[in-house]
Amino acid sequence: MQRRILTMIALGAVLTAAWASVAIAQDSFSPSDKKELRYQFMAHNFMVDGIEQEVYLKLDRFTGETWRFHASNPRWVPVPETSGGMARESSSQSRYELLPHNYFDQNGDPQELYIRADLVTGNTWVYRGANGTWRDVGQETQTPPVQQ
Repeated sequence: MQRRILTMIALGAVLTAAWASVAIAQDSFSPSDKKELRYQFMAHNFMVDGIEQEVYLKLDRFTGETWRFHASNPRWVPVPETSGGMARESSSQSRYELLPHNYFDQNGDPQELYIRADLVTGNTWVYRGANGTWRDVGQETQTPPVQQ
């Protein structure tokens, strides 16, 4: 009887150790490692002739390359870059980010565009609609005078 109890305790210890090793292995990749994640996914909503549309964007945080996905063409299609635009540099670390910009246009209709930011150089690009391209966002070099 004692041998059976000792066997059960030993079996319980082995199972607990096995469960703990699996739990620790799963916990080693936590959401707090966001800066190490390679891809960012975001939904992009916009209006076409008064009908709301939605595409999904996928950004490679290391290279800045982006793709879009729409139900009418269910695959990841590259978002084109403006020819002659600012160069994107690749890295072995996370350096690009997608930032949504929601606003109302002059007619009061909701609009949404995306800004892709290079967090290393500060370069930014803007994307709008379903079939748009990345366009450079310029930056003024002079500060406007303060009005008194």
